[in-house]
Amino acid sequence: MNMWHLTGVVGLSLMGCAAGVADAEPAQTPNDAGEMDTAAGDRGDVAIRDVEAFTDGGWEEPRDAEDGGGEVDGGADPVEAWAPGDRPIGEGPFWPGTGRREFVASHFDDHVFWEAGVQGGYHIWIAAEVDRHVLDAIDEEARREIRHTYTFFHEDGELLATASRTGGFRLNEDEGTWQARGLYAVLQAPRRPSTMNDEAIRYELEVQWGDEMFRRQVWLLSQCCD
Repeated sequence: MNMWHLTGVVGLSLMGCAAGVADAEPAQTPNDAGEMDTAAGDRGDVAIRDVEAFTDGGWEEPRDAEDGGGEVDGGADPVEAWAPGDRPIGEGPFWPGTGRREFVASHFDDHVFWEAGVQGGYHIWIAAEVDRHVLDAIDEEARREIRHTYTFFHEDGELLATASRTGGFRLNEDEGTWQARGLYAVLQAPRRPSTMNDEAIRYELEVQWGDEMFRRQVWLLSQCCD
């Protein structure tokens, strides 16, 4: 069964951390043009690719809303059709993960740690990884235009944190992949991480490439605090 049709599958987007208050500054990471992105942008009419359709020869036709590729509901109940250690929903080259200096791929039921910031808030280090042959096939200018958005939802549907960046993928020769890391999302929901230990949070990575959108999502367990 196509995982995009699972009942209860919902979109994850990352939103920054504030320790139960709204005065913490949102995550800010400069893109390749020196611009600062603090939240997900307008998705508009971007087509959503079926990540299972990726082959070495490229992508099949993009999915549309009627095919199950439309907007996902941030307040749906958690999906029960997974086992700990399963891959994120969807197959394809883009993989959501965490890590400040090293990419750590996210799997179902992994713990994700909130880190205390110097301004009194909390954040999660976020990252993405892409198969090398995918980005090797395009030039540097095209790579700089790839927009990647990260979002976390609490299991009750509340948006916890989101952050977005344009460009920023770097080749990791040792791993044979392109990675974006060193990004963070600040907790902005009126919650403290210590009250969410072992509660489920949904993590979504969306990658906008031209007029197309690629999406993967995974359920993690919240943990306080690094």
